[in-house]
Amino acid sequence: MYKQTTKKLLKLTPNLAQRFLLLNTFESQRPLRVKKVNELANIMRDGLFLVGEIAIATLEYLGEVIQVMMNGQHQCEACIQSNKTIDVVYEEYICPEPEDALCFTVNLTTQVSGGSRIR
Repeated sequence: MYKQTTKKLLKLTPNLAQRFLLLNTFESQRPLRVKKVNELANIMRDGLFLVGEIAIATLEYLGEVIQVMMNGQHQCEACIQSNKTIDVVYEEYICPEPEDALCFTVNLTTQVSGGSRIR
């Protein structure tokens, strides 16, 4: 079973977002949706983005240790596109078995100003 090891509020800069995107290699990651990235980038430019969520998993399998992004690719892409620094809840998890990553779940909503949530 996966285990959370870190949870903290983080300032996500465009440079840090680029570094996180290097970890966006998990084979079960959903495809990037350009429309969602554009929507988030506009919200960020307008100063209405409140807080996002970035989740990174450390997979330990057969003696190998790799880190992969489990949540946050759209927020990272929008952060870069908008050239804005945003607040995110940054979480790290350890997944000792491959199937742990497949049943990995996080809250996939992002809060924006006015209490709206987008998926």
